[in-house]
Amino acid sequence: MSQGSPPVLDYDIDAIEPPRWPKAVGITSIVIGSIMVGCAGCGVVGLVVAPSLVPEDMKAQMPPSQASPGMLIHLAAGAISDILLIVAGAMTVGRKIAGRHLHLAYAGFAIVLFGIGVWLQFQQQAIMQQWAAQNPDNPQAKAMSGPMGNIGLIFGIAIGALFGVVYPVFLIIWFGMVKRTQESMTGGIEREMPAA
Repeated sequence: MSQGSPPVLDYDIDAIEPPRWPKAVGITSIVIGSIMVGCAGCGVVGLVVAPSLVPEDMKAQMPPSQASPGMLIHLAAGAISDILLIVAGAMTVGRKIAGRHLHLAYAGFAIVLFGIGVWLQFQQQAIMQQWAAQNPDNPQAKAMSGPMGNIGLIFGIAIGALFGVVYPVFLIIWFGMVKRTQESMTGGIEREMPAA
């Protein structure tokens, strides 16, 4: 047995498959971000446009508007964070380390926004309950005072927690503790990008 240099392996770098997770995580982020941008658009329509469609004689029977300045600012900040998530997803699909940094920035921002959103929802709920107590004969006030009165709030917080806490916590664990380097995105293989 001779003790020379180790044998040189002859392999084709294109035959080695890079990790698949960047595509899966990136596409998931793009899809979630796109859905949430659509939800923000619907929220703007619901808060701003819908009240103007109600006839004047029916407005007195409606609960107070939910379009507080805080809600509108929160909605705009949420849309910005969702766009950040879409960009982070695209960068991750492209196996760029910037995707990791953008995902971590989004995750921190999203968790803070979730907390602010819950606080704003409870403030709005208190306003609605006060209105319902002052208008006990109103059919909407009766519905809000019934056993199903808080279901919308609970449902909204549960959906918000899914996208505003669960996915961001996954991203913090994934990009903060597990996949921290460019090599983890590429499998250690650097390929030249094809010319355009």
